[in-house]
Amino acid sequence: MKSYIIKTVGYVAVAVALTGCAHSPAKIEQTKSDVAGVLRCRELLIVDEHGKNRAQIAVFPAYTNKDGETHQETVLFRLIDQNGRPGVKIGASVNGTGVSFAGDSERREWSGIQILAGEKEISIKLTDKAGGVKTITP
Repeated sequence: MKSYIIKTVGYVAVAVALTGCAHSPAKIEQTKSDVAGVLRCRELLIVDEHGKNRAQIAVFPAYTNKDGETHQETVLFRLIDQNGRPGVKIGASVNGTGVSFAGDSERREWSGIQILAGEKEISIKLTDKAGGVKTITP
C-alpha cells in the first residue's frame, strides 16, 4: 500500500509540473523577464486538449482565383467550435473588413449574421436556418 501511495504521489507531482509548463495560474504574478515582449509569426493557432484547432489568427497572401479575380492580402481571426467550424470570423484587407457570426454549426446550410464594410458594399446580412436572407444596406 505504501508503494502505491508513493507511486500515486509521484504521478501527481509529474502531472502538476507538466500542467505548470502548459499554463501559469492567474494567481501567480509574472515579472517583466517572464513575459516575451513580442511574438512574431504569420499564423497563431490555439488548440484544445485534444489537439483540435479552436482559434486562429493568420495572414493570408494575395492571390488570383481561377476566374481571374484578384484578392488582396488578408488578416483573419477565427474562433472555431468543437465541430471544426468557424463560429466567429473577423477579417481585414485593404478592400474592407468583415465580421461573421455563424448560427447552428451542426447544419450544412450556413445561418448567421455577416457585417461587411468594403469599397463597393456596406451591408448587414441575416440568414436563418431555412435559408431566408435579409440584407440591410445604407
